[in-house]
Amino acid sequence: MKNEEVNRLKSAYLSQERQLGRYRKKVADMEAELKKARETLQVADGGIDELRRTADGLLAQIAITYGKKVTDEETGEVLGWRLTIDKFSVADVLGKYTVAANYDPLRDKYVVGVFPKEAEAAKEEAPADAG
Repeated sequence: MKNEEVNRLKSAYLSQERQLGRYRKKVADMEAELKKARETLQVADGGIDELRRTADGLLAQIAITYGKKVTDEETGEVLGWRLTIDKFSVADVLGKYTVAANYDPLRDKYVVGVFPKEAEAAKEEAPADAG
């Protein structure tokens, strides 16, 4: 009887060890997946930062070029620029218009074009020799 009990306990122990091994593998796989997800998130965060910096640079240049200088009333020192625009919905604007931006190396300038989406759709529907 004692031998049978020892064998039963050994079998139960080995079964638990196998199950524990499966759990350890699952945890290791999950840790590897989490590491990949963190790396992907880090790349995405970098892209978001780059996009934010690009938008900030564009807004700054637009305000400098087209905005009103803000000066200290006492010294006349230029403190910055201010450009006021009407409130808008990004979704509405991008739903109605297509934006294209390119750098023109001959003029050393950026060119931004905004076109109504209806005009773009009409252009695509026009026959090839029409224009």
